[in-house]
Amino acid sequence: MHGAGTKDGLVRVWDARQSSSLAGTLESHSSSLTSLSFSENGYYLATASSSDPTVNIVDLRKLKVISSWQLPAENTVSEVRFDPSAQFLAVSGTDLRVYANKTWDELLKFDDNAGVLTGARFGKLGSEIVLSGMDRTLRVLGAKGE
Repeated sequence: MHGAGTKDGLVRVWDARQSSSLAGTLESHSSSLTSLSFSENGYYLATASSSDPTVNIVDLRKLKVISSWQLPAENTVSEVRFDPSAQFLAVSGTDLRVYANKTWDELLKFDDNAGVLTGARFGKLGSEIVLSGMDRTLRVLGAKGE
């Protein structure tokens, strides 16, 4: 699948096998989309907007928003990113939050940063997360002793 977010909060999804064929369009946010992430298995798409602290999860098999949650109003969202195994979703911005796939329970919150986080990448089979931020830092989070 390929996807694109629009200024008016729509998501357009194309089937990669038929690049000229639009699979569907759906409403995701009320304002401009700034981040999209497909799960590795192709079942889910996470969306976010920097002007709205809401994260939406779309089931691509049904082209329907199946889960949505709002972060605290003071939060901004820079990026949503699934890990390579599609078990976790990282939401970075004012802080980092990691959610479990399917239940969407919050597993981790990291807010020991001096500026807005711009991105998060999973490494070492999900045992560490590398964060970049507007405070010009690069941090590696992992279990103690690793």
